[in-house]
Amino acid sequence: MDIDYLLIILPGIVFLGFLGLILVIWQYGDFRSKKEDEDDDKILSTMPSKNLYKTIPHYSSREEEEASILDKSMSEINIKETSANGTESLIILHLLAAEERPYAGYELVQTLSSAGFYYGAMNIFHYYEDQNEKSARLFSLASAVEPGTFDLTHIAEILAPGLCLFMSLKDKNALANFELMLETAQLLIQDLGGQLCDGQRQPLTDYVLTHYRSKLYSYA
Repeated sequence: MDIDYLLIILPGIVFLGFLGLILVIWQYGDFRSKKEDEDDDKILSTMPSKNLYKTIPHYSSREEEEASILDKSMSEINIKETSANGTESLIILHLLAAEERPYAGYELVQTLSSAGFYYGAMNIFHYYEDQNEKSARLFSLASAVEPGTFDLTHIAEILAPGLCLFMSLKDKNALANFELMLETAQLLIQDLGGQLCDGQRQPLTDYVLTHYRSKLYSYA
């Protein structure tokens, strides 16, 4: 009788024990999960903000100086009404397209690239010494329409009624740089069409060229 009784209740005891073990394991696991979440929150709360991990670009003193000059140059170029003498620290040449044929899209970008320009800082084009982006910047080219930039992510939408070539009077070998900029502007006119003009968007004359060269001599 006792043996029969034990055989009846034994499976129930085993089942209850197994069930209890499962409950203990489940509660322990849930406790550990909550504790780990709390620990993770504590760790995250002590970490610096993501903004602190943003890369801060490092510039050499030459790059900083060039960036400052370029930024100032673009600000001067974007002034709608310049004085009769133009900007004081820049030599500027304009290329004005025919009204019915503005400088556009892929043809413009390909022509500038073939002429030796590189797209870069301030979202405009630059001409470098030795045709190398790591060498000194000699002069730059912007759109003649404010803000002067080119969006190469939408090349097909680029329409520029004019282009603006500019350089600093204070550049090293400024006179030689000007002659190269003038030669490059003339080549662009041959390839793209239009008219070469001075800083006031008037046809470039020998008198204006003489004036530009005189200014460059005085800074040499």
